[in-house]
Amino acid sequence: MTDARLSEYLQVCFDLGKSIATLKLINAPVQWLYASTGRASPVGLRSKAKIKTLAESGHDPGRGQAKPLTYDKAVAMLTIGKPVDRAITTLAFMADLRRSEIAALSWNDIEESENDTLLIWVRTSKTNRAGEDTDIRLLKNGFADTVR
Repeated sequence: MTDARLSEYLQVCFDLGKSIATLKLINAPVQWLYASTGRASPVGLRSKAKIKTLAESGHDPGRGQAKPLTYDKAVAMLTIGKPVDRAITTLAFMADLRRSEIAALSWNDIEESENDTLLIWVRTSKTNRAGEDTDIRLLKNGFADTVR
């Protein structure tokens, strides 16, 4: 394999819909394989330039941001599955929590409030890793009952 051939292969992968991140992942094992067998790696200026050119083209076919959960899908998910799955869906959708924020919650972060509502204390998040500014989310009605 040559650097030129690897560059052509990267272009073909891109044309087939592979993302820039995937293309970068192709180079790493190639380099490792050649290094582990004592041969010179074909990853060179051409293949690195190819990835850079494709990335700068602005046509990355990667999956992009995940689509948000719609209300109808959230309600449908609340009718199936285990109670813990329904509680996680409720926290994600109605309290607008990320997976990492849900994973960081403890029962001490959920507080009963007046009118049968729950206060969700989000102590750390993607944008507040140090936990300096506590964020409070509110769940009411049947959604609070689902978490209970």
